[in-house]
Amino acid sequence: HSELPERERFDLVVASEVVEHVESPVAFLRGLRERLAPDGRIFLTVPNGYGASEIASSLESVAALTGVLALARTAKRALVGRSSGTPTTPDTLAVSPHVSFFTWSELARILSAAGLAVERYRARTVFCGFGFDLLLRGPRAVAWNVRTADRLPRAAVSGWMLVLAPAGEG
Repeated sequence: HSELPERERFDLVVASEVVEHVESPVAFLRGLRERLAPDGRIFLTVPNGYGASEIASSLESVAALTGVLALARTAKRALVGRSSGTPTTPDTLAVSPHVSFFTWSELARILSAAGLAVERYRARTVFCGFGFDLLLRGPRAVAWNVRTADRLPRAAVSGWMLVLAPAGEG
């Protein structure tokens, strides 16, 4: 990790799936805001801390901690088998603990406290992550997942995509 020059400013700062992993989201977001160039923006993506995908992620964590996930992967390898000449792809499901779990209203409060305003909003999907990626395959299923999220209230989607401006601008 290298420090950026203090005076350097950016037109766009991307923080995708980060804020839920930091101890002080308000301080983190204030720090990003301070690094914006005039007319700069922050693109932020955040999981719905109480949506279906986060619940599935919690179940994945429990399965990993209890050994059920390792057992399931072993069973999968035994059933599917591996051909000796084919490279294997490791399972990529990782237990990545979140420090914060946001509702939409909590996220809005944090953004306001950090001096940021939502300029643009878009729902991510209805379902994503552990298990859902196996069920929602193919272009039609993915398109349905996105279209449906666009029609639901913010509390019912898997996460949020935001373009943020310093409060009082945009």
